[in-house]
Amino acid sequence: MNLKILGIIIVLALAFRALFWLEVLGPAAPLRGDEIDYDAIARSLASGHGFSLIPDMPTAARPPLYPILLAGVYRIAGARADAGKILQILLGGAIVLLVYLLARRLFSETAALVAAAIVACNPSLIFISSYLLAENIYIVLLLSFLVLFAGGRTKPLSYAACAVGGILLGLASFARPNAFPFAIFAAGSFLLFGTGARGARLGKSIVMLAAAFAVLAPWAARNEARLGKPVLFTTHGGITFYQGNNRVACDVPTYRGTVAPLEALPGWDDIKAKGEIAGDAEAWRLGKAFIRENPDLVPRMAAWRFMRFWRLAGDAPYSGVKSGWWWDKSKRFGGLASSLDVVYIFSIVVIPLFIIGLVMTIRRARSLVYLYGMILVHTASAIVFFGSLRARMGIEPVIAVFAGSCAVRLLALARRRNDPTF
Repeated sequence: MNLKILGIIIVLALAFRALFWLEVLGPAAPLRGDEIDYDAIARSLASGHGFSLIPDMPTAARPPLYPILLAGVYRIAGARADAGKILQILLGGAIVLLVYLLARRLFSETAALVAAAIVACNPSLIFISSYLLAENIYIVLLLSFLVLFAGGRTKPLSYAACAVGGILLGLASFARPNAFPFAIFAAGSFLLFGTGARGARLGKSIVMLAAAFAVLAPWAARNEARLGKPVLFTTHGGITFYQGNNRVACDVPTYRGTVAPLEALPGWDDIKAKGEIAGDAEAWRLGKAFIRENPDLVPRMAAWRFMRFWRLAGDAPYSGVKSGWWWDKSKRFGGLASSLDVVYIFSIVVIPLFIIGLVMTIRRARSLVYLYGMILVHTASAIVFFGSLRARMGIEPVIAVFAGSCAVRLLALARRRNDPTF
């Protein structure tokens, strides 16, 4: 019976994501923002012209995993964005299944079904499944690691399992670099809180990190050979850092806590003229210089980013509409989604359950340490770079796991109060 319920939840998750793509975004919607780069690199790879945005010009402007995955889809189905959108929807369904497996390992079957249902209905995860972006494969890899490692264990994990964990985190770092600091956190947590003798835990932690580095090494070697520098992740990190740490991002209320547009950045023309490697280094320099010269702004910027990262509302205060202004409002669901702040409706229920779930499970900190690490690493990354609902995507499944466990426990407490024989 529970498998039937899980099947229904996954089918609904796929249906919600397909409905958003077809009836809210619109199948003819042009690619936007980062999608353009991912699509261009994937097309270049699929046609045999290498990892490039411009023909015969190697790049590391985006982490490699998602463009490579998308290129594989393009080779099979043709270089059509629709094929990539279908991949995104399927990955969204995989996220629901992995959340179920994780929550069942940590809590109970009922909590797992509730957590899966929360993820299936999560408007942010539905949203991201209609765009050619790396978040879904990133989440799949992180959840796979959590399913393997999270929870109390009576038997120590093997060296092979730790190597697999490191490979998963290395691959996740190739989707979004946030995964690499989490890999360091995970290795340290395994050393401190894992099962088995301390010496064995140390060896397995080293194996985990070594496996992650082994995944990163070929990309760094390629970048050394093609770009002249062993870039581990992407040449866009400095630009993102500078987008969040500059005068415009502080002075313009719309940009506080998030990023200023590239064309609005002081010195952007000079950064662009320097080229990919030198331009990113210059962006890092300018961002760090702004922080050094404005130490009084640092606490305020951190607070703005924290609030933007953990906000309950959607984009209404920033875009002038409840949701994406570019959605297809000629269709019934497109108009409805644009007139309702569905993120707020969802968040006022789920976020309090998540917070209460954190408090309720604090005595199980040892078995939940990897989930805590996910929350801490992503929040810290947002405070350093920028806060947004997109930046929070990586931990939406973790939020659902805690919220699901809380909902089940509160329901059980209510039943006991109403029925003394329960």
